Amino acid sequence: MKKTTMQQLLPLKRANRNKRLSPIEQLFADKIDIKEKCRIQEKKISADLVYIRDHAGGLLLSGMSSLIFLPKNANGKPSNKLLTRSDKNPNKSNNWPAIIKGVLPLLWDILQPIAITWGLSKTKSLITRLFSGKK
Repeated sequence: MKKTTMQQLLPLKRANRNKRLSPIEQLFADKIDIKEKCRIQEKKISADLVYIRDHAGGLLLSGMSSLIFLPKNANGKPSNKLLTRSDKNPNKSNNWPAIIKGVLPLLWDILQPIAITWGLSKTKSLITRLFSGKK
């Protein structure tokens, strides 16, 4: 029985595969196809990440502005999406509860690492003061 390698199957992959492949050749050809699909998908993902990295500031600002400012309808009137049940009047400019409710998760994501770092530094300084030899 002839031993088939992946190098020998590269021409098979490029061919239109009209001839019948043995099971091992089929596995090698599928492996080559999957590797190529993975490489293409990796290129797409890296392009998306490059776009996000290059436009991170604009994406962050547009996300913040969509949380803060009311979206407009086609009529030019503010939409009721961010309005609470008690504040159904779109002409009212006092919509702070809905704005704060929308911004709170973002603020928590920003403040959580700061609070943890501050707490750890305070705990470290307290422990060093307790166990230090100076009295």
